[in-house]
Amino acid sequence: MSSRKLRIVLSGYGSWLRAPVNPSTVVIENLKLRDWPDLDIRFVHMAVDSEQLYVSMNRVIREFQPDAWVGIGVSGRTDAIQLETLAINKRHFIEVPDVNGFIADQLRVFEQGPLALEANFPSSLLVEKLNQAGFAAKLSFSAGTHLCNQMLYTGNYLAQKLNQENQQLQKMLCGFVHIPFIEPPKGDALNYIDTPKTMDEQTLTDAVALLVSELHKQLQVNKVE
Repeated sequence: MSSRKLRIVLSGYGSWLRAPVNPSTVVIENLKLRDWPDLDIRFVHMAVDSEQLYVSMNRVIREFQPDAWVGIGVSGRTDAIQLETLAINKRHFIEVPDVNGFIADQLRVFEQGPLALEANFPSSLLVEKLNQAGFAAKLSFSAGTHLCNQMLYTGNYLAQKLNQENQQLQKMLCGFVHIPFIEPPKGDALNYIDTPKTMDEQTLTDAVALLVSELHKQLQVNKVE
C-alpha cells in the first residue's frame, strides 16, 4: 500500500493598510513556481479578515488534512526570518483595523481557549538550519495581537481539537513566520509603521523554501517515530 505524500499548507495574507503589497503573497506566488515532487503543498492566500479567519482556516484544514500549517506574515520591525513560538488568546488592534475596518479591543480569539498556546512547531531547529545556510533567522516570543498572532493561535487550537476528535490522527503542526517587507510601503501605509525593515525578494523566497524543505524532513522523522 503506497503512502500519501506529506501535506503542508503554506498560507500568506493579502493586502491591508500596513502592506498594500504584502510580501507574504509575493513569496507564496514565487514558491508556487518551484518543483515540490515529494510534497503536497496547498498555497493559500488569507484575507486580513479577523472575523472570518477561523472559518477559512477550519475549512482548509478539514478538507486538506495537512500535516503542517505554515503561516507567513509581514512585520516591519524584523530584519530576519522570525519564527513565532507563542500565541496568546487576544485580538487587540484599535489603531490598525483589518481589511473590513474591524477594530478589536481586548477580544479573545476563542472564548473558551487558554490564555496562551505554545506553537507545536520545530521553530528552534528551523532557525538553526536557516542560520547555518546563511540566512538571518531568529526566534520570537511575541507574535503581537493582530491577525498573525490570531492565525498561530487558531492553527494550534484547531490542531488540539482535531487530535481530541480522533486520537489516531497524527497531530498537525502549526507555526508562523514573520518576514520583513521587500520594499518599504508607500503612501498612507507609512502612517502605520516607522522605518520598516526590508529584505530582497530572492532571499526571502529562498529562505522560506529552505524552511519548507527542512520542515518536510522533520515531518518524515515524526512519521517514522
